[in-house]
Amino acid sequence: MLAAMRVAVATPADAGRPGRLRQRLEEALGPEDSVRMRRLVHQVVAASEENVPNDLRRINPLTSQSLQRLSHDLAAARGWSPEAAQRATQLWASALGFADLASSSWPRVPSPPPHTVPPAALSATLLPEAPPAGSVPPGPPSPRVEAAGPAWPSVPKTLRNHTANVAGEPALGVTLGYAGMSLPVCVVLGVSMTVVLCLPILFLGATGGLLPLLAIGGGKLLVARLDRGAVVASALGLEFTPYDTSLRKPKPEQSFGAVWSQVSVEPGRVSVLRVAGRRVQVGPRNAAFVAAAAARAREVR
Repeated sequence: MLAAMRVAVATPADAGRPGRLRQRLEEALGPEDSVRMRRLVHQVVAASEENVPNDLRRINPLTSQSLQRLSHDLAAARGWSPEAAQRATQLWASALGFADLASSSWPRVPSPPPHTVPPAALSATLLPEAPPAGSVPPGPPSPRVEAAGPAWPSVPKTLRNHTANVAGEPALGVTLGYAGMSLPVCVVLGVSMTVVLCLPILFLGATGGLLPLLAIGGGKLLVARLDRGAVVASALGLEFTPYDTSLRKPKPEQSFGAVWSQVSVEPGRVSVLRVAGRRVQVGPRNAAFVAAAAARAREVR
């Protein structure tokens, strides 16, 4: 990936144009590696959208603290884990000529030496203290019972390959959702348009045969305002990734998400999940996913 990024940024203007940058990366990686490293490509392009390359060039002098701050801001803006944001920041820093600084900005923390206990003290800790005369020895501590939230449902077959979010975090649950136009309003308008345009056929006969075609065209325009895709819940938050009409090809460049503190759930027949203010709708068949998401969102508040 680093070699592909250095090829892609050979033209400096491409680093600030996400669409062009993605194309250059995929060309440099080749068809197999671009598919295998799809999530990492998305992370690098998303970091470019957050102006990470421009910030790296602008900050002078660039220090370890600067890189850590940029990584923290990227994680907060995209709802990523610290590790995913650190990886994207390090890649950009290395691609732009700051490899030594990138490798030294997150030093490994050495594990503490094992604590040695004197034999006398060790034997003392293994021997229980004698209870005072006449006292009743305490019973075993009662087990701690933690409240368990609703279980996440199994992943639908149509989305069985979507087992992680774009940043690579393992998915707790995945379901089908719709972003964009209100789903109930879309259904009502579609039915109304079909009825209004098809009824005249009863009075116009064959001359009204073109009206159903208009109804179909209008219905397609309404459906086009809905993005169908995968709603992915991870330990960090909620994410929506649109798919094509066959639900076979995801569109990670159009995905959006937020941490759980920025997610609100409005259960209903058509439930609404608000992801940092953006609406994602989930149908009644996926009520178990909505219940689990609502419980998770309440936990962080």
